[in-house]
Amino acid sequence: MTVRILLGASVVGIAAALAAGGAQAQGASISISCGAVGQELELCREGAQAWAEATGNTVTVVSTEAAVENLESSLERLSRRGW
Repeated sequence: MTVRILLGASVVGIAAALAAGGAQAQGASISISCGAVGQELELCREGAQAWAEATGNTVTVVSTEAAVENLESSLERLSRRGW
């Protein structure tokens, strides 16, 4: 029960944050990283698609693994540059 409530609250929070910025970002294309499996991923995808349809924006759901790999790659590049 608690997990379901937390997942629902997370999706509602994401949807509210995206909707708040929707008026300013018409025609925007964003990527969002969601949990990798199960209900969390499905709820995230559904919420992102609903927001995209309502605002005319485009949302790409990126797997958590891909997001982490991208972050690691970026940090490695910065490290090589002395940052």
